[in-house]
Amino acid sequence: MNLAQVISYGTFYLTFASNTRRSGVITSLRGRIAFPSSRGPQPKAGETWHVTIAGENPKRTVYFLSCIEKVENGA
Repeated sequence: MNLAQVISYGTFYLTFASNTRRSGVITSLRGRIAFPSSRGPQPKAGETWHVTIAGENPKRTVYFLSCIEKVENGA
């Protein structure tokens, strides 16, 4: 998966990939699986976005991300 480039506390640049288990995209952050929040822009596979952590699941194994701004288009 991707390495996150930290730009300030709690904000990151992440590149999303196709989710092979269900529709949509997926990425990783701090060793956890991460998905874009359903309440906002939905990245496409290969796109890099400026994101923040919007929440996590109760077991703290998955992050949900708020997508702030698209930085780079997919290939």
